[in-house]
Amino acid sequence: MENNIIIIEGPDNSGKSTLVNRLVEDLSIPNQHSEGPWETRRELIESLEEIDIKNSSDDFFLQDRYGLISELIYQPILRPDHKIIDITDQPEGGYYNRLFKMEFLVICMPPKERLFEEASLASQPKDIIAYMDSIINSYRNFIFMLKSHDLRLFVYDWTIPWHYRMLKLAIQGYYDNDVAARNLEPEPEHHL
Repeated sequence: MENNIIIIEGPDNSGKSTLVNRLVEDLSIPNQHSEGPWETRRELIESLEEIDIKNSSDDFFLQDRYGLISELIYQPILRPDHKIIDITDQPEGGYYNRLFKMEFLVICMPPKERLFEEASLASQPKDIIAYMDSIINSYRNFIFMLKSHDLRLFVYDWTIPWHYRMLKLAIQGYYDNDVAARNLEPEPEHHL
């Protein structure tokens, strides 16, 4: 197995941190949170290199947000004039290659109405709420793109009670290298 990292991604207020906290508590897997947004390409690359170094150890860990994914989703929507990456760029092995080296990716994606509700409750900045439809659509497009590649993609919806149990089994299987458990994934939901 090349990667020891399980990446947790998704729009703001989609339940990433709550999910990571539950998984850390239930599975005793350490976590790391990406800081962002990044102001320069160098800052982003340094952040990715830190993850690569940690990933090269034998220890499994959860990565709460992955800078490359977050920047690809949010940058064109919230900061179109401040472009620090482009998927066609090829520094340090290439962004595109980096995306498809991931083995296990969880994208938190509850129904759109719940995301808007959670964003309002969390007093998100107005720019996030104003662009929430675009952000959600970008994640949906990203999910669609990833489905054609060979990686474990789990679209997690915390509003569906059994999703957490399925995800936990899949992560335990990944952690234990249990092929049958690793192949668990939820059925596509109506809101995707």
